[in-house]
Order: sequence, then structure tokens, then C-alpha cells
Amino acid sequence: MRRRGAALIAVSLVAAALTTGSGLAATADPPPLDSVVLTAQQAGPGYSRFTMDGGRQVKGQVTLDFCGGGYRSESLRLRRLQTIYAPGHTGDAQLSNEVVRYAPGGAKQALREVARRVRTCPRTAVQSPVPGNGTERYLSVALIYDSGLLAGAVAIRMTVEVTEDGRKVRRDIIAIYQRHGNFLSGVYASGGTAASRLANALHAARASADNLLRSDLVTA
Repeated sequence: MRRRGAALIAVSLVAAALTTGSGLAATADPPPLDSVVLTAQQAGPGYSRFTMDGGRQVKGQVTLDFCGGGYRSESLRLRRLQTIYAPGHTGDAQLSNEVVRYAPGGAKQALREVARRVRTCPRTAVQSPVPGNGTERYLSVALIYDSGLLAGAVAIRMTVEVTEDGRKVRRDIIAIYQRHGNFLSGVYASGGTAASRLANALHAARASADNLLRSDLVTA
């Protein structure tokens, strides 16, 4: 049964997923995580789906990077799949969906850690835990509420300042984290207009909630 409630939405940067634009390969792999991650059609009209470079790896890849590293739940990840959705319409946001299967209790712990980091995010620059990324400064972090997500969802909307090629760049990002059982899904949105970014992210996250509820039928 679907559990909907006043969902606390929190945001995670996961900059690599939102800025990688090359070396992408079409997905065509078997379950389990392929049956939980969003299809291109679920992401929205006109979207095309690709697997992120390293999107099936756990070792050497980061799931939680909001406001720096130090998430203990990272060590509890068992399997991971991250996909990118390229928009087909001008003005739509670029999307990414990361689905992770954890050891028992790990997904719940991950959501708890993100919620805690929302309250404790430093105002000064922090080192990104993503390999190859530098420091990031979180200029704004705003909570979003939506009744169409799974109860207990955790996420954020933020503006992050990063340094690229010696110059500072600001990125506006939305990420929505939801959990069901040992599965965690993060939907990330960047680019597009502010209105499309929010609408695209919420549309995809609601579809991801349905997929998570069906994960009971998936075996590892």
C-alpha cells in the first residue's frame, strides 16, 4: 500500500550525475536494480535514458555527498545503479536517478543521516567526497514539501558554488530521496528553468516511489 504524507524533501548535490555529458551507454541490463530505476518514459515525455559512467559500481563511487562526506551508511551499500535522463524539450531539467540496495537498516540510516546534515550543513566551503571534485559552498538550502511522495522522504533544494577551471560557478539543484525496505532512490534535477526543474523532479520522484513499492518483488 502506498504511504503518502507530508514529505520532507532534501537535496543532495551528486554533481557528477548532473554534469556528465559524455561516455554514456544505453541501458539494457537485467534486474534487480534495472526494474527499480526510472524508465525514460517515467522520467517524462521526450527524455532519453543512459547509464552514468561507473553507474553500476559501489567501490570508488559516492551516493551521499550533500554538504561534504562522512556518511557512515556508505559502507552499507550492496548494489548501485545510477542513470541519467537527457531532456528532449527545451527548458526541461536534466534528471538522474540513483537506486541503491543496502544491507538491512542501511537505507533507513542513509535518510536519517541526510536529514541530520540538512540541519548541520556548514556555511563555509567543504571538500566534496566525489573523486576529482574540489570544494563546494552551499549558498542556500531550502526544504520542499510535497504530499505525493512516500512518507518519510528526505530531500532538499539548494544553490551550490563550485570552482571550475579557476572560476566560481553556481548550480541550482533539486534532489529527492525516498526509501522502501532496503532500497533507497535519489532523484536529482539540474538545469532548465526553476519551475521546470521542480516540476520535472517531482514528476520523476513520484514515479520512483511507485517503483520502490514494487521492489518487494525484486530479488538480488
